[in-house]
Amino acid sequence: TGCATCHTPSLPTASGEIHPYSDLLLHDVGPTLDDGVTQGAAGGRDWRTTPLWGLRLRQRFLHDGRARTIEAAIRDHGGEATVAAGRFAELPPEARAALLGFLASR
Repeated sequence: TGCATCHTPSLPTASGEIHPYSDLLLHDVGPTLDDGVTQGAAGGRDWRTTPLWGLRLRQRFLHDGRARTIEAAIRDHGGEATVAAGRFAELPPEARAALLGFLASR
């Protein structure tokens, strides 16, 4: 779907690879997720890619907890993630369920 463009599966560190499923960078995620907070050069639409490790332990999603399901969090992505969110929405039901199952296991 393209989610791994920002939710990078692994990153190198001085002591080996880690698997955060994040590039840890700021990305414009669109107007739906604009929280109106400016921090330095980052505006309200700019969010640091949240690591997906530990996702299975969370009950609320996105940096401010506004999404109550993983699917809602994906659906709310816009900006640089518009194409990936659209591809997720277009997945056949069994493929979407498999992806959600994978994410729920992180």
